[in-house]
Amino acid sequence: MKKFLLMLLILSTVAGFTACGDGLLMQATGAETVAAEDLIGSWSWLGSTYYVFNADGTGTMGNLPAMSINWTANDDILSICNTPFMCRIGCAAPARWSYAIAGDTLELVGVPLAMMSFTYTRE
Repeated sequence: MKKFLLMLLILSTVAGFTACGDGLLMQATGAETVAAEDLIGSWSWLGSTYYVFNADGTGTMGNLPAMSINWTANDDILSICNTPFMCRIGCAAPARWSYAIAGDTLELVGVPLAMMSFTYTRE
């Protein structure tokens, strides 16, 4: 099951060539404004830590084993680069997610694959 979900995540990265970066911007999600700073911290999925977003734009993703990532949030899109060793020249295949935070719940919806939606809980 986890391999299947990882494959879906890889498929969701078909978004083109985008530079990785840090920097925390404000974004609008619906009628409310969510600060990218709200993403900072640890988020669990199915009872285990899955995402760790650090304030400097680095972090980890997954738990078998965790992979190093770089992330940024612009407009209402969270971009995650799981090839940070390439980020000096640009992320080869960033995963792009529309995101919303309500309380301690983070919802990610795949861009451009909107059929992919995941919910995480703040630790």
